[in-house]
Amino acid sequence: MVKRGKCELCHALSDLRDSHYLPKSGYKKMRASDLKNPNPVVLSGGKAKQSSLQVRDHKFCGACEERFNKGGEAWILNKIPQNYGDPFWLHTLLNSKTPTVNGNDLLFSQTTIPEVDIAKLVYFGLSIFWRGTRGWSAVEGGQPPKLYLGRQEKAIRAFLLGRGKLPEDVVVTVAVWPYKKVYPMAVMPVPMPGPAIGATGSISFSLASYSCSRSGGRFPRNSGGPARITLPRSS
Repeated sequence: MVKRGKCELCHALSDLRDSHYLPKSGYKKMRASDLKNPNPVVLSGGKAKQSSLQVRDHKFCGACEERFNKGGEAWILNKIPQNYGDPFWLHTLLNSKTPTVNGNDLLFSQTTIPEVDIAKLVYFGLSIFWRGTRGWSAVEGGQPPKLYLGRQEKAIRAFLLGRGKLPEDVVVTVAVWPYKKVYPMAVMPVPMPGPAIGATGSISFSLASYSCSRSGGRFPRNSGGPARITLPRSS
């Protein structure tokens, strides 16, 4: 179904698609067919419930939907286990690598995991955070909290459109589910406790086996680049 209007990413007047906040295919991937209730657990507004309903609206044109897909969405979703209990490739990969220990986390720099397309992870994470700055229709009486990226919002939009570089003070952290069984669960993007988002705050979201957080403001990148992968030591 399409609707004529202004695309919220590229600003072109076009036929708008039935856009999803979290990827439509992600909901399908998170269904556990062997469980009594196969629907994924969705956490939004501090409430968790199993639901087949999805946060969606007419937001983006076909070209921008394809931009999201090629930028990282398709790559990410292809790596999520198809069935509950299936092995998660990234978890298996990280367990074969030598990490840097940082408290309760194991850190993996880009150079130690060349098999991982870091650019896809970064694009996908930032596309979800940026989508959170848009207003979305309520689902089952609840509405996702609107996100504020401060002065970085325009720069991130330009990055998503391929018209600009990623801001130097943006870092995307990907935390990998530490256990062998990946639960069908999604956590809508929420601001993390701390200073204002426009200064040094963080935002996080989870989708099946991935948990992404974005730090901004005065967090300088180190030689590790714009992203880092972590695996909790409990694995």
